[in-house]
Amino acid sequence: MKSVITFGVLYGLAIIQVIGQEYYTTLNGKFDGSALGQERQVVLLGYEGKRSHGMDTTVVDTNGNFTLKYPSFYRGMGQLRVEGVQGEIPVLLINSTTQPQELIFTANGNLTFSNRSPNAEYHAYRQSSDTYASRLDQIEKLSKYYLRTEGFGLALAEEQKKLECARRGLYAEMDTLGGDVGYFVRLQESLTVMNMLLGGESRPPIEKLQDAQKQFEKTISIADKRLWHSGILHRLLYSYYSLSSVLEGGHQHASNFLAERLVNTPYKNTYLEEIIGVIQAQPVIAEYFSQKMLETNQQCDDIKGNDIPGKIKRQLEQYSLLKAGSPAPDELLQNGKHISELPAAYKLIVFWASWCEHCQKEIPELRAMYADLKKQDVEVVAMGMDDNAQIHQLVSQVNPWVSHFVGRDWNAPTTQRYHVFGTPTYFLVDKNMKIVARPKSANEVAQWLSRTKM
Repeated sequence: MKSVITFGVLYGLAIIQVIGQEYYTTLNGKFDGSALGQERQVVLLGYEGKRSHGMDTTVVDTNGNFTLKYPSFYRGMGQLRVEGVQGEIPVLLINSTTQPQELIFTANGNLTFSNRSPNAEYHAYRQSSDTYASRLDQIEKLSKYYLRTEGFGLALAEEQKKLECARRGLYAEMDTLGGDVGYFVRLQESLTVMNMLLGGESRPPIEKLQDAQKQFEKTISIADKRLWHSGILHRLLYSYYSLSSVLEGGHQHASNFLAERLVNTPYKNTYLEEIIGVIQAQPVIAEYFSQKMLETNQQCDDIKGNDIPGKIKRQLEQYSLLKAGSPAPDELLQNGKHISELPAAYKLIVFWASWCEHCQKEIPELRAMYADLKKQDVEVVAMGMDDNAQIHQLVSQVNPWVSHFVGRDWNAPTTQRYHVFGTPTYFLVDKNMKIVARPKSANEVAQWLSRTKM
């Protein structure tokens, strides 16, 4: 974090206390010198999954003071966005009865705390961890230019061992921390370790990858709402899957771990959205996780309110049931033919609508490549999901392919059979109605054409 303030010192006095009927907790601050803070806007952000949202906004008064509030039930990470200060300042948002926290932002961007408050502890551990991570990264980059058995290379190897030993000691100390500080420190450290292993120029030993995987699984608790408010949930899941995929059978292990812990938690559906967002670009992982999640959920379907809601369930079902190699539903079209009866070796089935912004870009691109598709014996079957048949007929006039009206009904038989949850959705099937590819865009269709000789 770098401050654009080039003079003086900015002090923030943060006092966390429960007020009123315990609906809100206040966060009070003060600029040292009213001229530095006067009329600056200060925004407090919180997290819901990967999304940040404003909790409160205020303006510094003429005395340099400001007060922000956030819900008392909130236990998680937050960000302070201060007008005139570049970047966002991470803060722990918890109910604390410790001494007031004095945050000091100097002109060179340093951040310190004057006492052992929760935020002081958190930032002290994060600073130590980041320092070790940075030095280890520098050593790894230098080491490739030197032999590790002599001279400077040997010195680098010895320094690396010392730093790794010190870092293990720091982590052992972190492991003994209790409360919210310990939780968020360990959570961030798990992400740091995984990213260091994934970002290195050389492949790390399998043992280190396995240790990082185990540490994540030890640290994480899906039932803990603090994870949802951590601000790093999406990155944690992405790094966990990326790291696990390097290990043999790793992505199956990761999917089993998450599915088994998700099924009976109150936050299952919100976490599912996050996980799908992480794995949807990796079909093999998405297919396995979806199948595992549906199987695990079905085993617990006697639990009241345990079912997965429509859109998310369709996503899982589409990944699981309509993956490459699976049979596609052979719909009867309005021209009186089934899809399989169309005279083409391959059919590109596209669910789209004129109200879909993404389709407004995709359909013209698909139209431009239609001649090439026909040369390779591919017919396009456009499943229109417009509001009514008249609109569908009007917008389909310029399209040279087979058009079929489905309607803007996510519960229509055709959309149900194809488990459609968004537009555009593509399926490429062969003459036997077997799915051969699941392109996500017209561009991916073009890529498939370029590498496939039919």
